[in-house]
Amino acid sequence: MPPPPARPLEKWAVLGMAALVSILLLLAAYSTDRTGDIDEIGLYNPTYMYVHYGKMTYPVHGFFDKMIVHPPVHYALIGILMRSGFPLYYAEATPTLVLALLCVWLTVRAPFTAPVKIGLLYGLWISMAVFARFHIELFGMRPEGDVGVAWLAGLILLESGRLNAWNPVELSAGAFLLAYACSLHYYAAFGVLGALVYVVWAVGSLRLRAWKAVLAVAAGGLLYGLPYLWLFLVPNWHAIMQFVQDVNKGTGIQDVIQAHLKEYQFWSFYKAGNFWLQIPDSLGIPVVLLSTPVLLALRDTRGIALAALPLQLFLLFYAHHQTAGYYIHEVAIYGAAIVAGALTAADWLLSKWKASARPAGWALFGVMIMVSFWNLDKWGGKLTVSLRPRVHEAEIARAAGRELLGSYATVASRIGPWYSSGGEFWHDPAPDIVWTGQVYPQAEVKKYFSHFDAIVENAHMSDDAHNAKHQALLSWYLDGTLHLRGFFFSEVNSELANLYFQATPPTSVQGYGLRNGQLFRFNQSPGGDHELLAFTGPAQLVLEKFFKVPLSVTMALPKDDQTEPQRALVAIIVRHADSAADVSSIPDTRVIERVRGYLEPLDWRKMVGDLREHDRPMQFFQSYDKIPGVTLEAQ
Repeated sequence: MPPPPARPLEKWAVLGMAALVSILLLLAAYSTDRTGDIDEIGLYNPTYMYVHYGKMTYPVHGFFDKMIVHPPVHYALIGILMRSGFPLYYAEATPTLVLALLCVWLTVRAPFTAPVKIGLLYGLWISMAVFARFHIELFGMRPEGDVGVAWLAGLILLESGRLNAWNPVELSAGAFLLAYACSLHYYAAFGVLGALVYVVWAVGSLRLRAWKAVLAVAAGGLLYGLPYLWLFLVPNWHAIMQFVQDVNKGTGIQDVIQAHLKEYQFWSFYKAGNFWLQIPDSLGIPVVLLSTPVLLALRDTRGIALAALPLQLFLLFYAHHQTAGYYIHEVAIYGAAIVAGALTAADWLLSKWKASARPAGWALFGVMIMVSFWNLDKWGGKLTVSLRPRVHEAEIARAAGRELLGSYATVASRIGPWYSSGGEFWHDPAPDIVWTGQVYPQAEVKKYFSHFDAIVENAHMSDDAHNAKHQALLSWYLDGTLHLRGFFFSEVNSELANLYFQATPPTSVQGYGLRNGQLFRFNQSPGGDHELLAFTGPAQLVLEKFFKVPLSVTMALPKDDQTEPQRALVAIIVRHADSAADVSSIPDTRVIERVRGYLEPLDWRKMVGDLREHDRPMQFFQSYDKIPGVTLEAQ
């Protein structure tokens, strides 16, 4: 039985909510800084390889002939958009945005009551906004945003099909979207079982007449699922299973649940979301236990309640390796349940009072939702309206790196700076000298590095060292094997902040840094009014004072003994008169070097334009002896 026709008040409320959510989604996708930390940088590599070489590989992660770290669908879509002319910033947000707007449209046209529609729209946006506080980039390179909105859109279509007398078109389209969502990441694979809920329900409701509904669900799922199985899953099955087992080994169900609740504690500490999310977080109550009964109680969402369970329960009990983005699903469903349930109950109570009470009640609820959105935006979303085209900060970093190194540069780096370094030829030195049991004399290490134009390091796992002497790239800077050549200091994503080293002393130190959207070049000069200061100190004190300070980078240092206190390296641009104060306020510091110079403002848009016009595709070398100009003898 369809719901009663919506009254004008309800129609306008739904349309207003849909318009507001659509605007917020557009701003979040196309008008905010792109964060995402190391994954935003590293996971661009498979898309880059697809764009420039036509094959999806992940060489900076060690996969030179395939991409199995994640399923490649999300990255291929971004690559197709980039090949069509989309810049990186817009290409990576568009797949998620398109599906999110589709989700809005599907919700508005669905045969749901107005409170349910408003609840689903609320859950859609909240699932995006909550994670902005933790720099979880749901419009970036990671696929969780795409998974979340496609999954929700699939559930809405399936439920619409059920309510519309088992409409085969909606059932088929819903199963297709659900299969698509579950192909974007391994953890989401069990979510496809949600389609079986509708198969079982159709058989139970329609009996012998269920064949059309069952066929529609199967056809939609298989239309997407069979090519995915044939082209990706089956050929790479053994490699995928080995990778998944390596990531998930050593944990049981109790450990998984504890990890889930520990994430809640983190959210509670930082006051994630509004009170409706903070309460179960602080009490350690899995929100799926709260959202499911509410959605089951509402006639229009009973199918969604059941079909959403396979993915949510898998994450709660079995997903050993969890990142915060995986929680987008339960936050969306829980947010939808809270608002849909509360508004349904409030509307029922208001209908028992005077006729004038109902419009006032709906207006009050609308104000509460807008205040909720406003608080989340002020808290972490940072949504701004700008008609000026946005540029991904990684492109600014690469443009600065090319200016620093010149053309045809050969770079040694780990996964973080692969693109932002500005090099054309790339090799990871970690397997050669960092992750080996052999200890090389300083002279051999210097000779090894002499064949690179730059050795580039960033903060991600900068203290990770597995050789006998616990040495990593920063170790060789501190002992004088490497010399500081330059730097790039990012503003939005700290994982784009790089230090450039070389095996011989440079004639001068040059670098680039972003502050308040302006790019500066540091030019070494004895009479400069600024100073590049590099020093080490206790990590906790250093991070408290300098983490994400403009024009700086902080990197953890390797430890010779795991029991010794953690130390960190800081490189920062300060005014020359203030440089002593910056160090003297922290005990047990060691100044590595001071370089006087001045800051020159630059037009980074012009630099990025030149990069896009003249940058050549990078080449990635798994073996050291394959790098141009390097021979086996040189090793």
